[in-house]
Amino acid sequence: MNASPELFVDIPSKRKVRICYQTFGDPADSAVILIAGHAGSMLDWSDKLIPLFSPEVSRHFIIRYDHRDTGLSTEFPVPGGYTILDMADDVEGLANHLGLNEKGFHVVGASMGGGIATLVAARRPQQVRSLTLLYTSPGPSEQLPVKDVLNLGLQPTIAGFGDGRDTHIRNGIILYNGLTTKEPSPEERQRFEAGIARVVDRDMRGGTLYSKHANHGAASFGHWPGIKPLNEIKCPATVIQAANDQIFGVEHGETLAREIEKAEYVLFEDVGHELPWRVWKPLAETFLKTWKRGDDEWAEGAESKE
Repeated sequence: MNASPELFVDIPSKRKVRICYQTFGDPADSAVILIAGHAGSMLDWSDKLIPLFSPEVSRHFIIRYDHRDTGLSTEFPVPGGYTILDMADDVEGLANHLGLNEKGFHVVGASMGGGIATLVAARRPQQVRSLTLLYTSPGPSEQLPVKDVLNLGLQPTIAGFGDGRDTHIRNGIILYNGLTTKEPSPEERQRFEAGIARVVDRDMRGGTLYSKHANHGAASFGHWPGIKPLNEIKCPATVIQAANDQIFGVEHGETLAREIEKAEYVLFEDVGHELPWRVWKPLAETFLKTWKRGDDEWAEGAESKE
Protein backbone atom coordinates (compact mmCIF):
# COMPACT_ATOMS: atom_id res chain seq x y z
CA MET A 1 0.00 0.00 0.00
CA ASN A 2 1.14 3.53 -0.69
CA ALA A 3 2.42 4.98 2.58
CA SER A 4 2.65 8.67 3.41
CA PRO A 5 5.58 10.12 5.32
CA GLU A 6 4.99 10.84 9.00
CA LEU A 7 2.70 13.87 9.11
CA PHE A 8 1.61 16.23 11.88
CA VAL A 9 -1.59 18.01 12.84
CA ASP A 10 -2.25 20.48 15.64
CA ILE A 11 -5.44 19.44 17.45
CA PRO A 12 -7.73 22.21 18.75
CA SER A 13 -7.68 21.67 22.50
CA LYS A 14 -7.54 23.43 25.83
CA ARG A 15 -3.83 22.58 25.67
CA LYS A 16 -1.57 22.49 22.64
CA VAL A 17 -1.47 18.99 21.17
CA ARG A 18 0.41 17.98 18.04
CA ILE A 19 -0.36 14.49 16.74
CA CYS A 20 1.91 12.52 14.42
CA TYR A 21 0.11 10.27 11.96
CA GLN A 22 0.67 8.21 8.83
CA THR A 23 -1.70 7.06 6.10
CA PHE A 24 -1.79 4.10 3.74
CA GLY A 25 -3.78 3.79 0.53
CA ASP A 26 -6.08 6.11 -1.39
CA PRO A 27 -7.83 8.96 0.49
CA ALA A 28 -10.83 8.47 -1.80
CA ASP A 29 -11.49 5.07 -0.20
CA SER A 30 -13.37 4.35 3.02
CA ALA A 31 -11.20 5.54 5.92
CA VAL A 32 -10.13 3.55 9.00
CA ILE A 33 -8.50 5.05 12.10
CA LEU A 34 -6.44 2.56 14.13
CA ILE A 35 -6.21 3.44 17.84
CA ALA A 36 -3.45 1.86 19.93
CA GLY A 37 -3.65 0.89 23.58
CA HIS A 38 -2.00 2.15 26.77
CA ALA A 39 1.39 3.77 26.05
CA GLY A 40 1.05 2.61 22.44
CA SER A 41 2.10 4.51 19.35
CA MET A 42 1.32 4.01 15.67
CA LEU A 43 3.96 1.25 15.66
CA ASP A 44 1.58 -0.97 17.61
CA TRP A 45 -0.09 -1.44 14.23
CA SER A 46 2.80 -3.25 12.58
CA ASP A 47 4.18 -2.44 9.15
CA LYS A 48 3.68 -6.15 8.45
CA LEU A 49 0.01 -6.08 9.46
CA ILE A 50 -1.04 -3.06 7.38
CA PRO A 51 -0.46 -4.80 3.99
CA LEU A 52 -3.17 -7.34 4.91
CA PHE A 53 -5.60 -4.49 4.15
CA SER A 54 -4.13 -3.84 0.70
CA PRO A 55 -6.28 -2.75 -2.29
CA GLU A 56 -6.01 -6.27 -3.68
CA VAL A 57 -8.04 -7.41 -0.67
CA SER A 58 -10.24 -4.42 0.12
CA ARG A 59 -10.08 -0.74 -0.69
CA HIS A 60 -9.59 1.25 2.51
CA PHE A 61 -7.64 4.32 3.53
CA ILE A 62 -5.75 3.31 6.68
CA ILE A 63 -4.67 5.87 9.27
CA ARG A 64 -2.47 5.14 12.26
CA TYR A 65 -1.18 7.72 14.70
CA ASP A 66 0.85 8.33 17.86
CA HIS A 67 -1.20 9.01 20.96
CA ARG A 68 -0.21 12.13 22.85
CA ASP A 69 2.79 11.19 25.03
CA THR A 70 3.95 8.52 22.57
CA GLY A 71 6.18 8.48 19.54
CA LEU A 72 6.55 11.88 17.95
CA SER A 73 3.33 13.41 19.28
CA THR A 74 3.31 16.02 22.04
CA GLU A 75 4.95 15.07 25.31
CA PHE A 76 3.22 16.28 28.47
CA PRO A 77 4.75 16.75 31.91
CA VAL A 78 3.85 14.24 34.61
CA PRO A 79 1.07 14.46 35.70
CA GLY A 80 -0.36 15.08 32.26
CA GLY A 81 -3.67 16.51 33.40
CA TYR A 82 -5.77 14.85 30.71
CA THR A 83 -8.08 11.84 30.42
CA ILE A 84 -9.13 9.46 27.67
CA LEU A 85 -11.94 11.92 26.97
CA ASP A 86 -9.25 14.29 25.71
CA MET A 87 -7.57 11.44 23.84
CA ALA A 88 -10.89 10.83 22.06
CA ASP A 89 -10.80 14.52 21.12
CA ASP A 90 -7.47 13.81 19.42
CA VAL A 91 -9.11 11.16 17.21
CA GLU A 92 -11.96 13.48 16.33
CA GLY A 93 -9.53 16.30 15.58
CA LEU A 94 -7.54 14.01 13.29
CA ALA A 95 -10.75 12.98 11.50
CA ASN A 96 -11.70 16.65 11.09
CA HIS A 97 -8.27 17.48 9.72
CA LEU A 98 -8.50 14.69 7.14
CA GLY A 99 -11.99 15.73 6.06
CA LEU A 100 -13.62 12.46 7.09
CA ASN A 101 -16.83 13.74 8.63
CA GLU A 102 -18.98 13.81 5.49
CA LYS A 103 -17.65 10.54 4.09
CA GLY A 104 -17.56 8.79 7.48
CA PHE A 105 -14.85 6.57 8.92
CA HIS A 106 -14.30 3.31 10.76
CA VAL A 107 -12.62 3.17 14.17
CA VAL A 108 -10.59 0.27 15.57
CA GLY A 109 -9.41 0.35 19.18
CA ALA A 110 -7.17 -2.03 21.10
CA SER A 111 -7.14 -2.27 24.91
CA MET A 112 -7.29 1.33 26.24
CA GLY A 113 -7.73 2.37 22.62
CA GLY A 114 -11.00 0.46 22.70
CA GLY A 115 -12.29 2.83 25.36
CA ILE A 116 -11.28 5.76 23.17
CA ALA A 117 -12.88 4.21 20.08
CA THR A 118 -16.10 3.60 22.04
CA LEU A 119 -16.26 7.27 23.01
CA VAL A 120 -15.74 8.38 19.41
CA ALA A 121 -18.43 6.03 18.09
CA ALA A 122 -20.91 7.17 20.75
CA ARG A 123 -20.16 10.86 20.16
CA ARG A 124 -20.17 10.65 16.36
CA PRO A 125 -23.06 8.38 15.35
CA GLN A 126 -23.45 10.22 12.05
CA GLN A 127 -19.77 9.82 11.11
CA VAL A 128 -18.58 6.45 12.41
CA ARG A 129 -19.27 3.67 9.90
CA SER A 130 -18.21 0.78 12.15
CA LEU A 131 -16.55 0.06 15.47
CA THR A 132 -14.06 -2.75 16.10
CA LEU A 133 -13.00 -3.39 19.69
CA LEU A 134 -10.00 -5.56 20.44
CA TYR A 135 -9.07 -6.95 23.89
CA THR A 136 -10.85 -4.19 25.77
CA SER A 137 -13.55 -3.35 28.31
CA PRO A 138 -16.46 -1.03 29.11
CA GLY A 139 -14.33 -0.08 32.10
CA PRO A 140 -13.24 -1.68 35.36
CA SER A 141 -15.93 -2.11 38.01
CA GLU A 142 -16.90 -4.49 40.80
CA GLN A 143 -18.75 -6.56 38.22
CA LEU A 144 -15.89 -6.34 35.71
CA PRO A 145 -12.63 -6.46 37.66
CA VAL A 146 -9.33 -5.98 35.87
CA LYS A 147 -6.67 -8.54 36.60
CA ASP A 148 -3.65 -7.22 38.50
CA VAL A 149 -0.76 -6.70 36.10
CA LEU A 150 1.64 -7.04 39.04
CA ASN A 151 0.62 -10.69 39.34
CA LEU A 152 1.88 -11.41 35.83
CA GLY A 153 5.50 -11.22 36.88
CA LEU A 154 5.87 -7.82 35.21
CA GLN A 155 7.13 -5.80 38.17
CA PRO A 156 10.29 -4.72 36.31
CA THR A 157 8.02 -3.10 33.72
CA ILE A 158 6.13 -1.15 36.36
CA ALA A 159 9.18 0.24 38.13
CA GLY A 160 12.26 2.17 37.07
CA PHE A 161 11.14 3.84 33.87
CA GLY A 162 13.95 6.38 34.10
CA ASP A 163 16.74 3.91 33.53
CA GLY A 164 17.52 4.47 29.86
CA ARG A 165 17.23 2.70 26.54
CA ASP A 166 18.47 -0.77 27.46
CA THR A 167 16.23 -0.96 30.52
CA HIS A 168 13.19 0.07 28.49
CA ILE A 169 13.93 -2.54 25.84
CA ARG A 170 14.41 -5.17 28.54
CA ASN A 171 11.13 -4.18 30.20
CA GLY A 172 9.33 -4.39 26.88
CA ILE A 173 10.63 -7.93 26.42
CA ILE A 174 9.55 -8.85 29.97
CA LEU A 175 6.07 -7.54 29.20
CA TYR A 176 6.00 -9.48 25.92
CA ASN A 177 7.00 -12.69 27.71
CA GLY A 178 4.38 -12.11 30.42
CA LEU A 179 1.55 -11.72 27.92
CA THR A 180 2.56 -14.54 25.57
CA THR A 181 0.47 -17.71 25.78
CA LYS A 182 2.50 -19.79 23.35
CA GLU A 183 6.25 -19.95 22.96
CA PRO A 184 7.09 -17.77 19.94
CA SER A 185 9.26 -19.08 17.16
CA PRO A 186 12.85 -17.76 17.07
CA GLU A 187 11.92 -15.63 14.04
CA GLU A 188 8.85 -14.20 15.77
CA ARG A 189 10.82 -13.42 18.94
CA GLN A 190 13.63 -11.77 16.96
CA ARG A 191 11.18 -9.62 15.02
CA PHE A 192 9.28 -8.61 18.14
CA GLU A 193 12.42 -7.68 20.06
CA ALA A 194 13.59 -5.59 17.11
CA GLY A 195 10.16 -3.92 17.13
CA ILE A 196 10.49 -3.07 20.81
CA ALA A 197 13.86 -1.44 20.15
CA ARG A 198 12.32 0.56 17.31
CA VAL A 199 9.51 1.79 19.58
CA VAL A 200 11.94 2.79 22.33
CA ASP A 201 14.26 4.61 19.92
CA ARG A 202 11.35 6.49 18.36
CA ASP A 203 9.95 7.47 21.75
CA MET A 204 13.41 8.70 22.76
CA ARG A 205 13.58 10.76 19.57
CA GLY A 206 10.19 12.28 20.34
CA GLY A 207 10.90 12.80 24.05
CA THR A 208 7.91 10.66 25.10
CA LEU A 209 9.70 7.67 26.59
CA TYR A 210 9.25 8.64 30.23
CA SER A 211 5.81 10.28 30.28
CA LYS A 212 3.58 7.81 28.47
CA HIS A 213 3.07 5.14 31.14
CA ALA A 214 2.32 7.51 34.01
CA ASN A 215 0.12 9.84 31.99
CA HIS A 216 -1.84 7.15 30.16
CA GLY A 217 -2.42 5.30 33.41
CA ALA A 218 -3.82 8.45 34.99
CA ALA A 219 -5.81 9.26 31.84
CA SER A 220 -7.66 5.97 31.91
CA PHE A 221 -8.12 5.56 35.68
CA GLY A 222 -11.73 6.33 36.52
CA HIS A 223 -12.52 7.65 33.04
CA TRP A 224 -13.50 4.57 31.02
CA PRO A 225 -16.75 5.02 29.08
CA GLY A 226 -18.88 2.63 31.15
CA ILE A 227 -22.13 1.08 29.94
CA LYS A 228 -24.19 4.14 28.93
CA PRO A 229 -22.18 5.14 25.81
CA LEU A 230 -22.34 1.53 24.58
CA ASN A 231 -26.12 1.78 24.35
CA GLU A 232 -25.77 4.89 22.17
CA ILE A 233 -23.69 3.18 19.48
CA LYS A 234 -25.77 2.39 16.41
CA CYS A 235 -23.15 1.43 13.83
CA PRO A 236 -22.12 -2.18 13.06
CA ALA A 237 -19.57 -3.36 15.61
CA THR A 238 -17.37 -6.33 16.38
CA VAL A 239 -15.93 -7.24 19.77
CA ILE A 240 -12.79 -9.39 19.62
CA GLN A 241 -11.97 -11.11 22.89
CA ALA A 242 -8.87 -13.13 23.79
CA ALA A 243 -9.86 -16.31 25.62
CA ASN A 244 -6.80 -16.10 27.88
CA ASP A 245 -6.56 -12.32 28.25
CA GLN A 246 -4.43 -11.66 31.32
CA ILE A 247 -5.96 -8.20 31.89
CA PHE A 248 -9.54 -8.16 30.57
CA GLY A 249 -11.26 -11.50 31.14
CA VAL A 250 -13.92 -12.83 28.78
CA GLU A 251 -16.69 -11.17 30.80
CA HIS A 252 -15.43 -7.80 29.53
CA GLY A 253 -15.85 -8.70 25.88
CA GLU A 254 -19.15 -10.46 26.51
CA THR A 255 -20.52 -7.34 28.21
CA LEU A 256 -19.44 -5.11 25.33
CA ALA A 257 -21.09 -7.40 22.80
CA ARG A 258 -24.29 -7.58 24.82
CA GLU A 259 -24.60 -3.83 25.35
CA ILE A 260 -23.78 -2.64 21.80
CA GLU A 261 -26.85 -3.06 19.63
CA LYS A 262 -25.25 -4.32 16.41
CA ALA A 263 -22.21 -6.05 17.86
CA GLU A 264 -20.86 -9.41 16.80
CA TYR A 265 -18.64 -11.33 19.22
CA VAL A 266 -15.45 -13.10 18.12
CA LEU A 267 -13.41 -15.19 20.55
CA PHE A 268 -9.75 -15.87 19.78
CA GLU A 269 -8.85 -19.14 21.47
CA ASP A 270 -5.47 -19.74 23.10
CA VAL A 271 -4.47 -16.07 22.91
CA GLY A 272 -3.72 -13.59 25.69
CA HIS A 273 -3.45 -9.80 25.71
CA GLU A 274 -1.19 -9.96 22.66
CA LEU A 275 -1.12 -9.89 18.86
CA PRO A 276 1.14 -12.78 17.79
CA TRP A 277 1.63 -13.58 14.13
CA ARG A 278 -0.72 -16.55 14.27
CA VAL A 279 -3.74 -14.25 14.78
CA TRP A 280 -2.88 -11.64 12.15
CA LYS A 281 -4.75 -13.33 9.31
CA PRO A 282 -7.98 -14.01 11.27
CA LEU A 283 -7.66 -10.55 12.82
CA ALA A 284 -7.44 -8.90 9.40
CA GLU A 285 -10.34 -10.99 8.11
CA THR A 286 -12.47 -9.92 11.09
CA PHE A 287 -11.58 -6.26 10.56
CA LEU A 288 -12.44 -6.45 6.86
CA LYS A 289 -15.76 -8.16 7.53
CA THR A 290 -16.69 -5.45 10.04
CA TRP A 291 -15.68 -2.66 7.67
CA LYS A 292 -17.80 -4.21 4.91
CA ARG A 293 -20.81 -4.30 7.21
CA GLY A 294 -20.23 -0.65 8.01
CA ASP A 295 -19.68 0.37 4.39
CA ASP A 296 -22.79 -1.50 3.23
CA GLU A 297 -24.97 0.12 5.90
CA TRP A 298 -23.48 3.53 5.13
CA ALA A 299 -24.28 3.08 1.43
CA GLU A 300 -27.84 2.02 2.25
CA GLY A 301 -28.26 5.11 4.40
CA ALA A 302 -26.94 7.35 1.63
CA GLU A 303 -29.39 5.83 -0.85
CA SER A 304 -32.33 6.36 1.48
CA LYS A 305 -31.49 10.07 1.74
CA GLU A 306 -31.58 10.56 -2.02
